[in-house]
Amino acid sequence: MGGLQYLLAEKVAALAWSQPAYLYSRNYISDLGIPHCGVIADGREICSPCMR
Repeated sequence: MGGLQYLLAEKVAALAWSQPAYLYSRNYISDLGIPHCGVIADGREICSPCMR
C-alpha cells in the first residue's frame, strides 16, 4: 500500500512541473523539492514548481 501511495504522490508532484515538463527519463524525484533554481553539478537545469 505504501508503494502505491508513493507512486501516486510522485505523479501528482511531477504533473505540477510545466516549463520544462518533468520527464521520468530525465529528472530525478529529488528535483521536485530542490530549494533553488539553476544549473546543478551534472549540468542539468532544474527549478522546482514550488520555487516559481
